[in-house]
Amino acid sequence: MPTANSVFKKIIFDAINDSNCEPVLIDRFYELADANLQFDRHDLASTILRNEETGEPAWKRNLRNCLQGLKNRGQIVNSSPSFWRQPTPNQETFIEPESAWRTIRDAAKKAYNDQSTWNSPVNNQAYRVEGFEDKKILIFRHRASTIEKLSQSDVLRSFISLNAAGGILGRRAMINVVAKESSIVHLHPNLSWDANFERIIVKRQGNEEKLAVIKEIAEAQNDDPAYQPYARKIRKGQAALRRKLLSVYSNQCCISMTGPENVLQAAHIEPHFKKGNNHSTNALLLRSDIHDLFDDGLVLIEPFTLKVVIHPCLAGTVYQELAGRHLLTRADSKQPDNEKLKERWQTYYWETK
Repeated sequence: MPTANSVFKKIIFDAINDSNCEPVLIDRFYELADANLQFDRHDLASTILRNEETGEPAWKRNLRNCLQGLKNRGQIVNSSPSFWRQPTPNQETFIEPESAWRTIRDAAKKAYNDQSTWNSPVNNQAYRVEGFEDKKILIFRHRASTIEKLSQSDVLRSFISLNAAGGILGRRAMINVVAKESSIVHLHPNLSWDANFERIIVKRQGNEEKLAVIKEIAEAQNDDPAYQPYARKIRKGQAALRRKLLSVYSNQCCISMTGPENVLQAAHIEPHFKKGNNHSTNALLLRSDIHDLFDDGLVLIEPFTLKVVIHPCLAGTVYQELAGRHLLTRADSKQPDNEKLKERWQTYYWETK
């Protein structure tokens, strides 16, 4: 008999629980299963795709199916392609799945009556509502002239995944069909894309309401530079600065887009000991482990693109998932101090030395 689902679940949960809240690459699950399980002929038989053998053993497909089932129940999070992590639910961004389906269905009816269209964020594929079936919305692809059926179960699973992820998921991680993903984001008023169309985000508050809250939180006072030779050279989490950063980055690490709040720290771009600069544009809100890597010059921000660059020594680690990400856009639309980012880049960037 093929390996039971419960056995794969133990492999998956053990790996995720041992990861110290870091995302786990799917290859790690494969390694652990291969090293610890005894496979029979059913497990080792090649999978079939379009009536042809793929050469991949069936146990790998079954492990992926187990991952998908756990994701659909909100027990794990597919944070980005091939990476899996523990759930981090956030009550502030929770959307009840059944309510989400009703909202999307009603918005689809309006879009159908208005004959409105929308586009996918990357390939600019145009869509419209073509009609309805029982618990399904028919989405028409203009370029291909084909129909995709967005079902109630698609929407429920998508919002279960989004809730488990704390209200932010990478593109194609909520649902792996562009037409369905683009339609869900377009039709639900509380969903949006980030500035780079890489992540789906649950809107917590209206912009005006959010900005009003941010303005009430004052910038931190700068510290006296004359005192700095006697102060600690690394100052993590000054209260006022941290409060400001938690507000503008919506309680999320601006690189990993994760929390929880108690592991998030204020990371100075220009080191604090130089001038005691505590303005929020001279800082990033980073998860504690990423803060350490940032302080050590192993994680950098490219000054012009605001993309994350990781040191070659981090290749093959869980931190490789961070490479190429864009910084999370601040809720007040300000950007980190470009001159300070340039100075840090010139100081640490290893390939220029």
